[in-house]
Amino acid sequence: GISALLESKNISLEEILQGVVNLIPPSWQYPDSTCARLIVEERKYITTNFAETPWKQSADIIAHEKPVGTLEVYYLDEKTVIDEGPFLKEESNLLNAIVERVGKIIERIQAEREVKVLSGLLPICANCKKIKDSEGYWHSVEKYLIKHPDADFSHGYCPDCFKDALDEITHS
Repeated sequence: GISALLESKNISLEEILQGVVNLIPPSWQYPDSTCARLIVEERKYITTNFAETPWKQSADIIAHEKPVGTLEVYYLDEKTVIDEGPFLKEESNLLNAIVERVGKIIERIQAEREVKVLSGLLPICANCKKIKDSEGYWHSVEKYLIKHPDADFSHGYCPDCFKDALDEITHS
C-alpha cells in the first residue's frame, strides 16, 4: 500500500503520511478495533476513529539519523494478551518496517526539495546583473526573465565585472 502511494503523481508528503496512517488498521489483527496516529515534526495524522487507549504500541521515525516523529497504533478495546501485550510479534515487526520506510520517504522528499532549491538558483552578477545560464553564457536580466519568469537568484560576478573589480582592488 505504501508503494502504491509513492507511485501516485503529484502527491504531497502530507498526503503520503495520511495515507500510511489509513493503511494501518486493515493491516492489524483486529482492524475494526485499531486506530493510529503518526506525528512528524509536530504535525499529526490520525485515523478517523482515533482515540488514545492503554493498548498501544509505538516506534520512532528516524530520518537523517535523527528522530523526526512517532507512529502509534492503538487497540480501542481490551484484547487477549499475546506476544507483546495484545499485539502480535508480526504487528511489531510491521510497525518497525513502516517507520523505517516512512523515515526513508522523508529523507528522499527532503533531498528532492533541497535539489530543487539548489538547481533553481541562478548566478547573477552582483555588479552588472547579467545572468549565467545552464550552458555558461551570460545574458541581460531582462532577456533571461522573458524566457524564465519563475527563476530564483544567487549573486556572484560575471567575468568582465570580476576583472574590473580585481583591477580596481589591485590599483587602489
